[in-house]
Amino acid sequence: MCRSKHLTFILILISVSVGLIAYLVSGYKASTLNIEAKTLEKGVGVVVAENSESKKYDLNFTIDDDEGTKKLYVIELPATKLKKVVIAPLTAAIGKFQIDRITLSNDAISYSWDELGACTQRTKNFGTVRRSPCVAPAPLMSTEADASVSLAGMPETGLNRSTAARAVVSLAASIGALLCMLWLTSACPDGSVWSREIIARTAWLSVVIVFVWHLYLICVYSVDVPYHDDWLYFAPDALTWDLPWRWIYGFFSEHRIVPTKLMAWFNLRLFGLDYGVQKIVNFLIFGGVIGAVALLKNRVAGKGNFQLFPLFLLFLLSPIAYENHRWGFQSQFHFVLIFLNLALCYAFQAKYKINDAALFCLFSIAAMYSFSAGVLFTAVTMMVMIVFVVTGIACGTMERSAAKRFFGVCIVMGIVVLIWHHGFIRPSDSWSQKYVLPHKAAFWDYFLNLLSYSFGFESVTIMPGIFCMALLGVPLVILLARRESRLLHSTWAVLAAIIGVLVVLGVISMSRTYLNFYGSKTSRYAEIGFLLIPYMAMAWWFALKPGKVRVAVLSLLWGACFISYLDDWSPQLYRETKQVDNYTLECVESYFNGSGTGVCQGRTEPRDLERAKELKANFVEQFMMGKK
Repeated sequence: MCRSKHLTFILILISVSVGLIAYLVSGYKASTLNIEAKTLEKGVGVVVAENSESKKYDLNFTIDDDEGTKKLYVIELPATKLKKVVIAPLTAAIGKFQIDRITLSNDAISYSWDELGACTQRTKNFGTVRRSPCVAPAPLMSTEADASVSLAGMPETGLNRSTAARAVVSLAASIGALLCMLWLTSACPDGSVWSREIIARTAWLSVVIVFVWHLYLICVYSVDVPYHDDWLYFAPDALTWDLPWRWIYGFFSEHRIVPTKLMAWFNLRLFGLDYGVQKIVNFLIFGGVIGAVALLKNRVAGKGNFQLFPLFLLFLLSPIAYENHRWGFQSQFHFVLIFLNLALCYAFQAKYKINDAALFCLFSIAAMYSFSAGVLFTAVTMMVMIVFVVTGIACGTMERSAAKRFFGVCIVMGIVVLIWHHGFIRPSDSWSQKYVLPHKAAFWDYFLNLLSYSFGFESVTIMPGIFCMALLGVPLVILLARRESRLLHSTWAVLAAIIGVLVVLGVISMSRTYLNFYGSKTSRYAEIGFLLIPYMAMAWWFALKPGKVRVAVLSLLWGACFISYLDDWSPQLYRETKQVDNYTLECVESYFNGSGTGVCQGRTEPRDLERAKELKANFVEQFMMGKK
């Protein structure tokens, strides 16, 4: 222990200071300004926010359309007591833009102005939504001679935090800071501040801090409303209050997603199918992906080795995979990655025991029934296992009893795969019938761009993808070419992990290339691909011997990922999707008020909303409470 009484006092003093700062800066919550407009010129929009102390904040946003398409621009205003907000003209030439609607909103109230300047306010109290014409102290909108728009007389409704809320934030910040510092300093042997243990704990602490920050974003920007495939829960033969085993076990498209459907049923029973809660729980499950990858590293490299490995896990916490975090249905991605990494922990052992075989089968089956990628990845792992076993028998490093267990696992998993395929019917969608095979250039264009996006490269070009392939392939070649590492279980584990992800990305490319309607830079698939970052780090750590070269190479790899991910940490996409979800809620509200068609997000029908009403889903109940 390196803590003394004086150090403990200093830590307490620092934690109290952190709590005090948190109290001072948490007086107000941020509000959001939405501008729905059409423009004929591209450029940079400017919003100037002025607070009660006459301090001005210049907020810029990109205007990326010059064809008059209706666009939504989302600007988060500073968390302060605002006095005035001015929207500068969206184009240099007056007459080349049109603002259709302006919305100023926070968690308690929103104000909307249409193209004629009419104001409507929307409030939510005790779960009931109320909409009415704006009344004092609503902000006043005016249009200036230069075509700028001003919002003045900003009320504090929904913006200022209560003293009790600020005290809770302050206390949480203070306790959190103290616990972090106590945990770090407890790792200092003989007063050595730069011990290996404290460096390792610092790396893990950075992961925890970024995880908590991302969880905070999920909590702030989550809206209780279905999105995209979430609406499938309201199909006639889908979710019910009684446990619908046939639906839970059945196929969704080409996937069996049993854990995801079970979560939806538990959510319905416990929280009334609250999609906001679902997204928060989903992200907590995603934390299991981080833990499973770390467990894999400990299993194949040793817990006390490669102590800075957590730094490579930081990139998995980037909002680059925001789609899977803002979409309640996407827990299937998290589950399959957790189970696949756990299966890899028990896939390759020289002395393959019964419990290793049983755990590998258990986790592989769980992955297969979480998402179809689990079937593909498991098949790849089993093929690599067969090569590992045959090589081990030929070289005399594999016991025959262990080899028999390996082949027993192959038989069991083969039977499970056949059972999994029973009842499968190819989806009737035309896009699912066509594949672009690897012998065509279009496949490689899509695949290499998808791969590079997983490493943070957003430009649509194949060169970064080729570079990433080289970074993945070189350490594997070194490991397999070197006699002392060729037969190690760690070599084969990281080989199976990297090849498995590449094959999954390849199959995705085969099925998505011909239409390219998602684009190769697709957020949801980045969650699969970015696992290659920690896998790559492990491969290089195994391939290089301890010393300055290993440190230098791993530092360069981390630095390259840091640079490529540098522009992937903004919460702007969460802000925008929150507003899209809010518009979906407006669509639902309009339907139940009798003024809407019930077609929301371009994919719902009135029967979906009526089914949600029948299930008493929360996002519908808030519009029903005032009618009861």
